[in-house]
Amino acid sequence: QIIGKIYRKVNFLYGVEKLDVVTSVSKTSSNKIFNIYNSKNLDRNNILYNSIDLVRSGGSNILGKYNLRDKKFIYTISGVAPHKNLDFLIKSFLNFCNIDTSYILVVSGAFTSRFNGLYENILFTPFITDEEKSCLMEESEIFILASLAEGFGIPLIEGLYFNNKVLVSDINIFRELGKQYVSYFDPYDEDFLVKYC
Repeated sequence: QIIGKIYRKVNFLYGVEKLDVVTSVSKTSSNKIFNIYNSKNLDRNNILYNSIDLVRSGGSNILGKYNLRDKKFIYTISGVAPHKNLDFLIKSFLNFCNIDTSYILVVSGAFTSRFNGLYENILFTPFITDEEKSCLMEESEIFILASLAEGFGIPLIEGLYFNNKVLVSDINIFRELGKQYVSYFDPYDEDFLVKYC
């Protein structure tokens, strides 16, 4: 990823003045591009939002596989990169558990040895199918995204489709996509779950 970032940055720096059009997946990302490169030759209104392919059926086996049937759980999709804010979400969940111990936090996308066996009420799933992901979103009490930065945020759109309780960090891209259809929290307030629930 580091080499890829450098490659893209160098190509963009050398090529930006020769471009006629720059497209981006969101207004938020487009604004970042133009704030960094500030080229007057470019039109900043070329937004091509991501499309998604929603898969609904066939994933309910995951509830039995991880003993989640008839249990209250909060679901998130996250990585371990700092901007995904996973450590913050874990601390926030543990704060919430001081008040209500009946919930489990289920995390997909961050299955590493770093977390194995650390928390009894936090489940880190290995790779799951789209059907299983859809089931976890649909069956969760709350679907949460705690990111500090995103270019688009496809899981937010998926979450809105599968669950009417979507809670996301208050960042520009999530405001752009989620509008009034999701609830927002301060991604630095480790008591946000206590306040929300």
